[in-house]
Amino acid sequence: MVRCAVTLALLVILCVPSPAGLCAQYQGGMLVSEHVRMKIPVERQWLGRETMADLERGWSYINGALDDKMPRRVLVTVLWESQDGLTNYGESSISIGMGNPAASADMKSFLLHRAAVGMARLGLAELSRHGTLREENQFLAEGMCEIIDREYRQ
Repeated sequence: MVRCAVTLALLVILCVPSPAGLCAQYQGGMLVSEHVRMKIPVERQWLGRETMADLERGWSYINGALDDKMPRRVLVTVLWESQDGLTNYGESSISIGMGNPAASADMKSFLLHRAAVGMARLGLAELSRHGTLREENQFLAEGMCEIIDREYRQ
C-alpha cells in the first residue's frame, strides 16, 4: 500500500507541471519558452520565472499586431549592474538594465515594459524593412512601441 502511494506521488510530481513551469524551462543557463529566451542572474531567476509567461503572451500579441513580423526567437538579457538597455536587431536580442532607478519601484513591471518595447522595436524594424532604424524615423518608432506596449497591457 505504501509503495503504491509513493509511486502515485512520484507520477503526480513528474506528470503535472507547476504553473510557473508551464511556460518556462531552465536550459543551459537561461530560461526558455517557445519564442522567448531569457538570460538572468541565478539569484534573480525567480523574477524571470514570474515574467516568462507574460513575455510569451506579449510576443504573441505583438506578432499578431505586426502581421507576423516578429523574429521566431527573441533573447532577453537582464543586466543587473547596467542602467541602460539595448536592442540588437541582427541577433534579435534585447538587453534590459535593471540598475535603472525606475526598476527598483516595481521590478516585474519595469522588466515587462522594457521587454515589450524592445520586442515591438524588433517587430517594427522587420515590418518596415529596417526603416524604423533611420534617424528621421526613430521618434515615430519609439512612440509606436509605447502604443503597442500600452495596448498589450490593457
